[in-house]
Amino acid sequence: QVAFSGGGSDTSPVLVAALTATSVAGVTITVPGSGYTFASVQFTGGGGGSGAIATATIVGGAITAVVMTNIGSGYTTAPGVLIVGDGVGAQASAVLVPSGVVSIAVANGGSNFTSVPLLEITGGAGAGAVAIAVLTATSLASVNLTAGGLGYTSAPTIAFVGGGGSGAVATAVLSGDAVGHVTLTNVGSGYTGPIQVTFTGGGGSGAGATVLYAPTSIGSVEVSAVGQYYTTAPAIIVQPGANNAAAATLTLMPFGVSGSVMETYLSRLWIFNPAPSPYSTLPPGGNWAVSAPGSFVDFATSDGGVSAINTDAFLDLQYTQARQSSGYLYALGNGSVSVVSNVNSSGSPVSTTFNYQNVDPQAGCEWRDTLQDFGRSELFANRTGAYGLYGGAATKISGKLDQLFTNAIFPPAAGAVTPCSAIATIFNIKHYMLLMTVVDPDTGVQRNVMATWNEKDWLITSQTVDLVFIATQKQGSLYAAYGTDGVSIYPLFAAPSSELQKRLNTKLYGSDRIFIEKAGQGVWLQAQDNSVGSVGVSGVLTAAISGMGGGEINKFAITVPEGVSQPFLNQVQLSSAPPAWNVWGTSIEGNGFFSLGLRFASNSPDFTLADLVIGYTEDGAFFA
Repeated sequence: QVAFSGGGSDTSPVLVAALTATSVAGVTITVPGSGYTFASVQFTGGGGGSGAIATATIVGGAITAVVMTNIGSGYTTAPGVLIVGDGVGAQASAVLVPSGVVSIAVANGGSNFTSVPLLEITGGAGAGAVAIAVLTATSLASVNLTAGGLGYTSAPTIAFVGGGGSGAVATAVLSGDAVGHVTLTNVGSGYTGPIQVTFTGGGGSGAGATVLYAPTSIGSVEVSAVGQYYTTAPAIIVQPGANNAAAATLTLMPFGVSGSVMETYLSRLWIFNPAPSPYSTLPPGGNWAVSAPGSFVDFATSDGGVSAINTDAFLDLQYTQARQSSGYLYALGNGSVSVVSNVNSSGSPVSTTFNYQNVDPQAGCEWRDTLQDFGRSELFANRTGAYGLYGGAATKISGKLDQLFTNAIFPPAAGAVTPCSAIATIFNIKHYMLLMTVVDPDTGVQRNVMATWNEKDWLITSQTVDLVFIATQKQGSLYAAYGTDGVSIYPLFAAPSSELQKRLNTKLYGSDRIFIEKAGQGVWLQAQDNSVGSVGVSGVLTAAISGMGGGEINKFAITVPEGVSQPFLNQVQLSSAPPAWNVWGTSIEGNGFFSLGLRFASNSPDFTLADLVIGYTEDGAFFA
């Protein structure tokens, strides 16, 4: 007995459920095997029975269970169970039960269904039967059983509830070297039972699919397992339906082509450093592939594509980046930089030639995401510093940060972030920012900072969150930088903050004449408040002094203000609006030194620091 609800029917369809004579109730694993990442379950023999379908459950490389998705019918003896996959040793046996629901006949299809209703199977002293309905026009044409259940002694009652679904249409193509989806070229007809889809050929394995019915023909195929390592399109076998008219073909994406780096150059796709594959003859690192002229998907050498291997002695390990600039293609390895030029294709069949020349055998791009376009140059980094490609030559631009790079913490050290970079337009000035892990020289604490360069000066920048990756979004001629802490994404330098401390350290003045004693006079600071609402500028100015005493250098710090004649950065609120500049000062008279440096720290949200001045006189040469 069948009852319908939902789906918009005007008349009541009638369905009749038929029971199996003998069906496969389940599968018992006798030996779990090992080394499996995928496996299919096949039933053989059984005295004329058919239709049993099951899937394998894999845990830790072993087959731990087999789940029946269709119990089949007509079995007089237990069929053999064959487990096929990439592992070894798994064995199982089938158990029969003569009480599963094998099919549901449509006695009355009803009318005016606008969506596919659900089925509820009740009664019959059994449980576990599951079925789906497929609409033709607005009536029920057939019901395809997906699980027959077990333990029924009489035909159960069936009810339909809800609706709202429809069959999906997909095309079968390879994505890389895996099956992505299936395109049907002939839907066939007359199918009355479950259909299993298997893939053969193509040099790969592991692909699987399930079938949706559009009354008695195959309406679509959905890929349930993509497999891997396919190099040609596999054939598709459709079984065990009542005819053999159904057929399907696979459309391939470019196969045998992979890489961690790619760039477009002269209307071609250049791919470097292929991923390792047990079916690939190319090792990772120094290999690259080039598409045919005018194509980004055709890599056939007969069409002018190229498969090349690095033969110079400079690459070290692998290509890490590639970028076209000023009419050239630069291939950057972790230990060198090379350039591609004069690319030409000619002949029949088409062949491609080009010049490949090393431009720097010693400086390379160690981390892929440190490379950035910067005007007509390319900037990148390695463990020795940041470099720029100028006129085809790699030039170090971070000489002032040599000590920072020497003491930086790089992977695989614990807690080290993989260096990466971004471009940001800050106050209409373009900056290159290199995110890296350092030990703060002031606090001794390990933290992630951005070494930031504006083509003239370097400074260290950070945000209120601990960034682990940064990147760039180009907006016309402006560049916006974004960063993440691994949880959320933040715009960088988007708004002033009173949570982030700003800190300026000067060099030690007087170090060029260390043997001359100096007498301190005063320090002065000039600043302008730019904050909304004029909240003022405040902070602490500390002087680091080196002097002589007891025959050795004594280092100590004094905090200003001390004995000031006027308020000095003591939560002073500026009364003058820009462009007025406020000046504060304090005496350091009585403090003798050989060298002196200043550190200014402030949590004021937005201000401009113009001058930080030290006043002193030289007393004369020191004699021990």
